[in-house]
Amino acid sequence: MKVLMAALALTSMMGACAAWADGNDLMQTCQSLLQFDDNGKANNPMKIGQCVGYMNGAIGIASELNKYLPKEDQICLPNGTSTPIQLARVVVNFMKRSPQIMSYDDGAITLAAFQAAYPCK
Repeated sequence: MKVLMAALALTSMMGACAAWADGNDLMQTCQSLLQFDDNGKANNPMKIGQCVGYMNGAIGIASELNKYLPKEDQICLPNGTSTPIQLARVVVNFMKRSPQIMSYDDGAITLAAFQAAYPCK
């Protein structure tokens, strides 16, 4: 039951920025943040804020889900790598390496990117 509640929380939290968003939406949103970080241009401040909020929410939910997942499926961030910009870079790079996943749910993509980049050892 706790796993079901955590999954429902993840779905509701991850969908707070955009209903039924996919990788294309996530890429566009988080590229705005990365462009701002790289060159200081805030072409779309709302998307920048959405990505920051999304990354913070995603890692918070992932941390909570870790309580219910086997060690091999958990996400373990090393110290000093939990800024929204760093997390957005992980997710954007993951999507660029895996263009076939762009139609998948943005929450699933985000968690898969975090799992690939930060597995627990």
